[in-house]
Amino acid sequence: MDFRSFDQTQGGYEPPYTDVTGQPIHWEKLDTTKTGMVHRGHVVDVLIDCRLGMMTFDVFGLEIPWRRFSERAIVVHKPRDACEERGFSPIF
Repeated sequence: MDFRSFDQTQGGYEPPYTDVTGQPIHWEKLDTTKTGMVHRGHVVDVLIDCRLGMMTFDVFGLEIPWRRFSERAIVVHKPRDACEERGFSPIF
């Protein structure tokens, strides 16, 4: 449930990723951390590493690395732009 509130898009899973419905991630609502951003959920936090583009789940302090941003996520949600706006230098 916490992750679903983070990414509320559907569709557009094939290049050029244009048939997307829903709202892209509202990066301005995420908190800034030393390494990127965090979407705080009720149970699960989604940590974003703004250098590597890695997403990690934090469940009650236990960090579980999940995956790097997919090409779809980069095109639809624009995490590079969001990271740069917060002063990070993404290499993903």
